[in-house]
Amino acid sequence: MTLATHALPIPTPAERGAADKAWVAGALFLLTRQARPSAADRRLEINVQE
Repeated sequence: MTLATHALPIPTPAERGAADKAWVAGALFLLTRQARPSAADRRLEINVQE
């Protein structure tokens, strides 16, 4: 059985860098949203509780 990795396109360093930046930005976005819920999030929580 051979590995199928040779069939996958190898991203260029620029593409890898962009993907890494997007991943980090997404992770930071999720972390900050959990730490500091926005006003819209608070309104949703209030609506759910009522």
